[in-house]
Amino acid sequence: MLVILLLFMTGRADDTAVFHKFLADHAEKTAVDCGITRVGDDPGPGFACASKAQQTGQGFFLQIQQQGIDSHVADGWAATHNGDIFYFRYDSDPSGGNRAGAVVYQHTCVNPTLDSLQINCDDFESTIRIPLK
Repeated sequence: MLVILLLFMTGRADDTAVFHKFLADHAEKTAVDCGITRVGDDPGPGFACASKAQQTGQGFFLQIQQQGIDSHVADGWAATHNGDIFYFRYDSDPSGGNRAGAVVYQHTCVNPTLDSLQINCDDFESTIRIPLK
């Protein structure tokens, strides 16, 4: 029972890997992998990595897992070397437990700012819903 609860709270390994690969695929080939922050862990190192990559003119990708109620959810970012940043929201089952399948919502970040604590967007453009198989 404890193992099932821990898997539910932290997200299944396959969900984490699928979303991380998705982020890598949406970043540049030379982008810096700023890692995965698990639920309850400090996201600071991931944000610091992203900020450093941007300051040095490199792309990056980063995943921050969130506490879901009935599915695995995570936030992610993928960026290009020229400063374009895309924000992604992953949900392994947006139907609330009916196994509708995983989906990612992609947003283009307008006027992004980064520091070692967060990534901010003044606004979002062109939200796209991407079903995952």
